[in-house]
Amino acid sequence: MISLVPILPYPLSVHNAHAATSITLAWDPNSEPDLAGYILYYGIGSRSYEFAIDVGNQTTYSISGFTEGEDYYFAVAAYNVYGLESAFSDEASYPGPLVVTISLATGMNLISLPIEPLNPDIAVLTGQISPCLRQVLINMKNTGLVYYDPSRLDQSTLSTMESGKAYWVNMTCPGEMTIVGNRTTKPIPLAVGQNFVGYNGLIPLPVSEALAGITNKYTKVWAFKGDRAIFNQWIFYDPNNENASALEVLSPGSGFYIEAIEETIWALPYITY
Repeated sequence: MISLVPILPYPLSVHNAHAATSITLAWDPNSEPDLAGYILYYGIGSRSYEFAIDVGNQTTYSISGFTEGEDYYFAVAAYNVYGLESAFSDEASYPGPLVVTISLATGMNLISLPIEPLNPDIAVLTGQISPCLRQVLINMKNTGLVYYDPSRLDQSTLSTMESGKAYWVNMTCPGEMTIVGNRTTKPIPLAVGQNFVGYNGLIPLPVSEALAGITNKYTKVWAFKGDRAIFNQWIFYDPNNENASALEVLSPGSGFYIEAIEETIWALPYITY
């Protein structure tokens, strides 16, 4: 009877991953004397792989033919001269984590996170702007106004940030907020009345196109520009009066106020990135 201690390949990594449809994967070699090769597994579901390629005894492999806009997941398994296969390696993904930078002006900024942060801890997300940060605030429908204040941590009621929501960020000086996370396409529920929401997209879209899925279910969309501590400066989009609408585009990193006339779900149209 042949027994095999699992041969675990070292963590897999993705190299030279471009916006094109070809990527190269690489992993560190195993050192077992009976090692015969590796099988590369991949698919569009995490830990649920549709395809397997026997790549032989090499530690890099290029694959082409991917569909842009899809997320792909990869793992490798080693096998020995007896044909016995190890467990999967750690998983890699493509396009993988993204980095998004949000510019913040002095005063109030209405922002959103266009990607889902890998670490949603608000202290981590705002660490880079902490010298200029007064508060981060959000109005929750169930609990009312909650906030994060780095100078009053014991009184702060907001501990995380996520995509799909709009946040007021109050700054004493300009700064940039860097987010590391994954692309998100999660739909956003809208209640009747006011909804402060984020924009779950990575490229700007005309308002009518971004909201095509909820046509006739909202009356106006508002975006905030400027410092409301000095004066209110809102611009709006009215689907029934586009000529009078100063708001033309929904952009990543910005927050918006949508006035809905019925309960609905807002999902962006399918877009390739």
